[in-house]
Amino acid sequence: MKYEDWKAERQAAMDARTPNQLALDQAYQQANQSDAFYYGLESKIEERQQAKIPIAGAGAVTFFSGLTSTLKWGTRVVPFLTPLYLLSKTTEYIAREKSGL
Repeated sequence: MKYEDWKAERQAAMDARTPNQLALDQAYQQANQSDAFYYGLESKIEERQQAKIPIAGAGAVTFFSGLTSTLKWGTRVVPFLTPLYLLSKTTEYIAREKSGL
């Protein structure tokens, strides 16, 4: 698609906005053109980056949580799986404690 075609398509979309969409766009622009928005932007970016850093041990907690759930059901069908269930539950507890989850 050529730039001129894209520009024409974009202008057609802008012209077809409803009054509600226009009001929302205007409110969004006013909220994002203030100094408070730009001065707080660095901390917002940092928060998002920190949220994406994986927590050490989260994979182990997820794995042992699923294994514990499966073994809990399995002990009802096959009672000799109880020691494995208890071991898995203990390991899950330790992983949760160490990772802080």
